[in-house]
Amino acid sequence: MRFLLIVMLCLAAGTAFAEDVTFKYEPQGNSGSGANGFQINAVNTSGKSKTCSVTCKVTFSSGSTKDFPYTGQSISSRTGTQYVAGESAVTGSPISKAEISTSSCE
Repeated sequence: MRFLLIVMLCLAAGTAFAEDVTFKYEPQGNSGSGANGFQINAVNTSGKSKTCSVTCKVTFSSGSTKDFPYTGQSISSRTGTQYVAGESAVTGSPISKAEISTSSCE
């Protein structure tokens, strides 16, 4: 039940928008008490390829935080959800909260 609550909080806070691109955080893995990794996906509605930067800020169950910045990520012009970046087995897990803290595209 606790894991489900954490996942729901992460999904609710994990969406950001930049220049016709929507970024979404999705928790990955399970350390027994929560997610131990994440991936960032994007949906591009512009019909044009984009180069984007996105940062995911995670809060660990210990209360400490860490930013995971990804710059120069290519987002194709195709429709549908695209994988952008992510981490597995993050040191300090489990992740108790995460959000897309910054995003921009050119």
